[in-house]
Amino acid sequence: LLVSSSSPANATVKVSARLAALVIFIELSHGAINALGWSSACALAAEISNPETHSAVQGVMQACYWGLGSGIGALTATFLLPRLGDIASTFAVCAAVAAAAGMVVFQPEFQPVLDSKSAI
Repeated sequence: LLVSSSSPANATVKVSARLAALVIFIELSHGAINALGWSSACALAAEISNPETHSAVQGVMQACYWGLGSGIGALTATFLLPRLGDIASTFAVCAAVAAAAGMVVFQPEFQPVLDSKSAI
């Protein structure tokens, strides 16, 4: 990233080709990973729900992701960023999400539900 003028009003930013290629690669990777994650979440919702409640389960999943997740994320950032800083608050939130996901996924009562539905 290079700035080619001494005056801030007339500054032009030159982006190297390597940086531009890296940004494009990251954006394409983000799209593919997001699609894989969302489709696997929908597949899991279809697997653990009845055919009659399939749409309702996906609706709850979307409401939790888009509504609840965005709201909790904004509130968490509002309180954590001024107190902990960028890196520490990001690590704290990621650690809390990983711990909660680990408790849900690796809970012994949760595993038979997934195993019995996949055998059908």
